[in-house]
Amino acid sequence: MKLAIVGNGSIGGLVLYRAHRLDIPVLRLTRTGQAGSIAISDKEQAPVTLSPMTQTLDMDIDADMVIVPLKAFQILPALKQMADHLAAQTTVVLLHNGMGTADKALETVSQPLIMATTSYGAYRPHPGEVTITGHGSTQAGWLRTPASRSLKDAHSALLNRLLPPCQWFEDIRHAQWQKLAVNAVINPLTALHRCRNGELLKPAFHSQMTRLCEETAAVMEAEGMIADPRQLLARALTVCRQTADNYSSMNRDVDAHRPTEMEYITGFLLQRARAHGLDTPAHQHLFEEVMAITPPLGDNEA
Repeated sequence: MKLAIVGNGSIGGLVLYRAHRLDIPVLRLTRTGQAGSIAISDKEQAPVTLSPMTQTLDMDIDADMVIVPLKAFQILPALKQMADHLAAQTTVVLLHNGMGTADKALETVSQPLIMATTSYGAYRPHPGEVTITGHGSTQAGWLRTPASRSLKDAHSALLNRLLPPCQWFEDIRHAQWQKLAVNAVINPLTALHRCRNGELLKPAFHSQMTRLCEETAAVMEAEGMIADPRQLLARALTVCRQTADNYSSMNRDVDAHRPTEMEYITGFLLQRARAHGLDTPAHQHLFEEVMAITPPLGDNEA
């Protein structure tokens, strides 16, 4: 099967590396069609330098699956540029943090569509370099299935091979909310305080993290999900311990003066809270503080 990966981001580099290890042909898609080699390091394997074939998003795309591992705010612009150049049965995989892109994605492309989120970790220490920081798991769900069951099974199997273990959901929103509940605590706090994830284990953060989880649980309950604020807090603290030496992606974006996914993480939570008439002052205050140090989105290339 043929795979295409959109952009030059760290998770895209990780997927490229995984495909290389599995001997899966890869086409890289960018807005300009220009991208150099990527040096990828993984502590479990020898480093490699990969130079996949690259083309623009607005050329006909010869691929069975296109993975879109971009920031949430980059997803729709990329889909709009690709929409008329995808084969009818090419499966598109949205792989990003946060929520709020699904409905618009379904309106933008007519192809089979998967929404996925992963705990695999990677970052770019320098342009043209990707360092893999951890192998995790992936949660995925079909937003629109292929016409045939055999094609659905084949494309599901391809994602299972690329980012295992892959857990499939009838309603991916449940998995997305579980991840958003953690991201809405760790990402903004580490971005605002310019610290590693492990710093949030200090007692000084406990009361604020507790309030954030209480508000998140209330919104999740209103959305029709069972949510225990104590369990949400315990999960966030576990992630902090497991990734203590890591910086969150939002921390790295703020440090590099790049736009963040805040509007698709805390911003989405606040939007759903307003829809249910819920007051979420802890999240609102944190949202305003982070947005105050975040540059506007502008024109962000894939």
